[in-house]
Amino acid sequence: MFYQVLIHLNLIIGLIFCSSEPKVAIIGAGVSGLSTANRFLEKGFQNFEVFEAENRSGGRVFPVKYKDGYLQMGAQFINEIGYNEKKTIEIYLSMKR
Repeated sequence: MFYQVLIHLNLIIGLIFCSSEPKVAIIGAGVSGLSTANRFLEKGFQNFEVFEAENRSGGRVFPVKYKDGYLQMGAQFINEIGYNEKKTIEIYLSMKR
């Protein structure tokens, strides 16, 4: 009984002091994660954090030093499951011009 009271009290205190704006976790700093973060910022939402497992952002896209410059490696394809993501990206980019 005592522990149930503590749990309920903890929940009530949490509800009183919690922010009304949700905090969002974006998993991965690849193209999708960075695009999501950018869209949030465009819409004025700043209560989010991007988590990345690697020591760099970019996901499958990454530069490789080659001679006097860099080659972009990765992102050889975009899967077409459910809808055409490539077309969606093209439409979004054309709207920003």
